[in-house]
Amino acid sequence: MKNERQYDVVIIGASLAGNCLARQLRLQHPELSIVVIERKAQYDYWVGESTIEPFYDYCIRTLNLGRYLESNHLLKHGLRFFFDSPEKDLPLDKMSELGRRWYLPIPSYQLDRKKFDQDLVDMNREMGIDVEMGTSVNEIEIDRDKGHRINTSEGIYRCRWLVDAAGSGSPLGRKLGNVQRGNTDHPIGAYWGRYEGCPDFDDIGDEQWKQKVHYTSRYLSTNHFMYKGYWIWVIPVSDKITSIGVSYHRDKAPLKLKNADEMTDFFREHKALDQIIGEATCLDFFGLTKPQRQADPIFSEDRWFMTGMSALFIDAMFSTTCSYIADINRLIGELIQADLDKDEARFSSRVKHYNLYSKVWYESVLKSVQGMYTGLYDVQVGFYVPSLYGYFGTSLPDSMSLLRGLTEVADSHSEDCSCSFESMRDGICKHGAVPRLLRHTAEFISFAEQHDPGLTNNRGQFFDSNPPPNILKNSLNPDQPRTEGENTKVQQFSYKFGMRHYLKRMAEMDGLMVSDDCLEKIVTEADGDLDITLNDAFEKLRKSVEAASTS
Repeated sequence: MKNERQYDVVIIGASLAGNCLARQLRLQHPELSIVVIERKAQYDYWVGESTIEPFYDYCIRTLNLGRYLESNHLLKHGLRFFFDSPEKDLPLDKMSELGRRWYLPIPSYQLDRKKFDQDLVDMNREMGIDVEMGTSVNEIEIDRDKGHRINTSEGIYRCRWLVDAAGSGSPLGRKLGNVQRGNTDHPIGAYWGRYEGCPDFDDIGDEQWKQKVHYTSRYLSTNHFMYKGYWIWVIPVSDKITSIGVSYHRDKAPLKLKNADEMTDFFREHKALDQIIGEATCLDFFGLTKPQRQADPIFSEDRWFMTGMSALFIDAMFSTTCSYIADINRLIGELIQADLDKDEARFSSRVKHYNLYSKVWYESVLKSVQGMYTGLYDVQVGFYVPSLYGYFGTSLPDSMSLLRGLTEVADSHSEDCSCSFESMRDGICKHGAVPRLLRHTAEFISFAEQHDPGLTNNRGQFFDSNPPPNILKNSLNPDQPRTEGENTKVQQFSYKFGMRHYLKRMAEMDGLMVSDDCLEKIVTEADGDLDITLNDAFEKLRKSVEAASTS
């Protein structure tokens, strides 16, 4: 009989999600015995280099990793987007650009995943966590009462709580059959590799180009090069290594690349990417034709949970996976705490409400990325910027306050309450800024394709994506309770910004001279009409201009 070992917690997968959760649980509950099982014998570079602010907050507030991040990984300069001509022939410094001029007070980091994953293993072992590398899972038996049984290549493990953080390999997902792979509404694939020796990104442009961002480093951003049906990322991993990859819509821009040479040739078809790669060497090549996945449920009353890419992956566009990991790991901690307290009612209600939250989160991010595969600068300003304002005004402070509102709702309700996916979604998105702007975005794209086939604004434009102070203040004070009215104001501000941009651009493309007062009047009216279409608002704007010219 194989060696059998008993633990309180078994985590399958010693990557970003699993390593962080193990450290979190050790800090929260030093009395618990924890083992992390990892199929790999050693680490190499992997995707997931780009993180955003909720993950940094998770690292400093929950994991005590602030000094480690600042000393070992690259300070990130936000998300940055570049736009090209239809011929893909614009040099980097002539492309339209959306990104930050200055660093924000809430940082984020670009991770060297090879280093991060190994360092976390070493730190976890020093904390008394067992990490078993080169150990594959053969079979899982779920038993809530007697303890789960995990049969591996190195022996048998038993535990009270089981967490699958094994990514797309997800042995628990395979056993339960609870994972939906791919998404027919947003079918994407991806290819990527690491390049060594890329030229200095920030020296490609002239002084005027550098001054636009006050001589801060664009290279340190997560850089997106946007095209119709696909986008290319450029992410620094270290001072010598750059991650470059492409995410493509399988219906709009099908792409089949067989090796690193074909991938590099594809990148070089774009003038700006040819500049960025220079004489660099491609070190590796990876591809996933159907990377998306959604597990349902991801939290179970049977004392098993899923996190990271085992639970969910949508799109790399906004670097949201790390944010999801931070939220889900914290929620797993809340579930284990309720179970330790032997509060079955609270545990069951949390399981229900946390699963609903995960579904709402998935739908929200899915809808947000669906409209971004257009390659249009104006769409990125009209939709992404309002979404960014909503993120800094509501989503980020909620995450940084440990999703207390969600847990309070779960603890004040019960497993049998009337809460549903629809009611939670509607409660989170009462003003509906994102769904309304998505509808307007589809109309704007159709209008732009007819009136501006040359993509006029994809050349020479710049927009500073830093949120205004009235939006950023919520993230700078995450523990200060916000009223429902304050959240609604953020949504209204975001919606009106997007509507204003779309109408102004449509007027420019149509040769319509519009005053600011006239534009503001129509935008305000549109904000009060939840069913208005963008085309209807534009016709109102046209009539208002005509009436003003004849009066």
